[in-house]
Amino acid sequence: MNNCTLEGVTATLIDDSKVEQLGFFGNMVIATLGIKNEAVCAQVLKLEILGENSVKIYDDEFEITLNDINVGEDLLTCLRNGEKAQYTIISRDDSNQTKRFLP
Repeated sequence: MNNCTLEGVTATLIDDSKVEQLGFFGNMVIATLGIKNEAVCAQVLKLEILGENSVKIYDDEFEITLNDINVGEDLLTCLRNGEKAQYTIISRDDSNQTKRFLP
């Protein structure tokens, strides 16, 4: 995996109790985190590439590690902090494909 694989992807964790929406933009992750039907917060987190198919999303008080990342058409699968997880891909920034350049 390279940085472009996640670049521009926004995905929501499929979970009965957690709210976790992650938007990948450069070396930052825009995150909405919390518990369903309770308070949630929005944060800007740092993104670190740990290796092929592996990233760390963190700040001073929070950390998620995603390993074995597989980005499909509508689904992102991975090991989230060592446990299997699935995220629904809700949007992709396709601006690189639709840019028009003047001659």
